[in-house]
Amino acid sequence: MWILTILLALALLAAIVFIVMMANSYNKNLNYYMLLSKNVSSMSAVEKMFAIMGKNTSAEEKIVLANKVMLELYSPKYSTLSIYDGNTYTAKATNVEKTYIESVANVAEEVDFKANASKNVSKYLTTTANKTLTYKSAMERKIKSAMFSPIYYNNTYLGFWLLEDTREGAFDNIPKEEIQKLKNNLGIFLENIAFQNTIEIAENTDKQTTFYNNMYLYSNIRQKLIDKDTSALTLICLDNLPEINEKYNRNLGNALLIKAANALKEIVGNDSFLVRYSGLRFLVVTPDCNAGVVQPMMDRYLTKLKNEVEYVSDEPVNLNAQVVIHTFRKQNNIEVEIRKMVKHIDNMKQTNIIQII
Repeated sequence: MWILTILLALALLAAIVFIVMMANSYNKNLNYYMLLSKNVSSMSAVEKMFAIMGKNTSAEEKIVLANKVMLELYSPKYSTLSIYDGNTYTAKATNVEKTYIESVANVAEEVDFKANASKNVSKYLTTTANKTLTYKSAMERKIKSAMFSPIYYNNTYLGFWLLEDTREGAFDNIPKEEIQKLKNNLGIFLENIAFQNTIEIAENTDKQTTFYNNMYLYSNIRQKLIDKDTSALTLICLDNLPEINEKYNRNLGNALLIKAANALKEIVGNDSFLVRYSGLRFLVVTPDCNAGVVQPMMDRYLTKLKNEVEYVSDEPVNLNAQVVIHTFRKQNNIEVEIRKMVKHIDNMKQTNIIQII
């Protein structure tokens, strides 16, 4: 009997040893596959970023798409890519509420992250359930976890990537190696995007006024108007510019032209697109708007334009303008509508007036 007892004990011990060995093996395999999964996730993000680089879309839209990859991969409440131009920060892509965008865009200036930005070192902050982080806007948004990663390329600081969440320990499981890999590739990504942006500016911008040109109008701006039921088109003709060039000289005419362009930049909001439609004509495209809303803005512009003066032997010289405003509907053909406006403005007899058609 005792022999049977011993055999049963040995069998039980062998079974326990086998179970422990299998458990250890399972844990090792599980850890391996978890690590592999994380590496696959980071590689997936990198692959998606480089796929975005090859897309036929604008530089700014590519940054927005890259930020969407971060939101999909890590599921944070907020993700922000903020670009530094040497003087100021701009949140080029973020899902932060509009009220807080400016403070989040400048978070690299906060005490919590300033040293990390200058030393090119990522930083992870988290807190307990009853507290929030203390950098600007974190308390208002109840942020309990933040992953800050400065972005560099060839030792040049380009900006940062910030993940935020209202959960404590939200990013505990992201390995440092993965963050490092992503931030390095973000540096390459942003450098290429900056190069593309430079090319786009050269191709799409009028050098004299820095307004967009017609190529940008018909390729990019037209697409943006499709999403809005109505938009306002404002055509401005600098009526006496040819006479000024002929009577005085082209340098004087150019000086007044630049003043007219700068005055328009000051009056028109950031929601509008400014286009150098032709030598004498500026076009203002204001999406999600109508002619009646834009008219007071153009009244202010004409008043300002009268005060933009150059002097020739104590003689004041200024530009006269004719303005036509039109409500554009998304069903319309933009080229056809602008031609109507050009024809109307060519038949106008008076100057320094506004007409709505």
